[in-house]
Amino acid sequence: MPNSIRNLPLRFLALHSAIGFGLAALFMAALLLGDPGGIGTLLRQASQPAGPILLLWVFTGLTFASAQFGAAVMLLQPVEPQRPRRRAGRRR
Repeated sequence: MPNSIRNLPLRFLALHSAIGFGLAALFMAALLLGDPGGIGTLLRQASQPAGPILLLWVFTGLTFASAQFGAAVMLLQPVEPQRPRRRAGRRR
């Protein structure tokens, strides 16, 4: 099996996980800047705001990445199995 085909599932997973974490970063920026319900203010005024913001981004990223990966898998086109080739030669 060629190396490029063997790594294809890992590349697929990495690409869609990166897309999900990128969307989570945009969501976190909107959450912090939009301040719905005062959550942005609460996170920014914490004594150490990096920890809670990082944890929220990681778990939001896991959620978005898994949703992105699931959607990408559902949208894959089915691959039909190839028929074996017949050998040239005499028929019996």
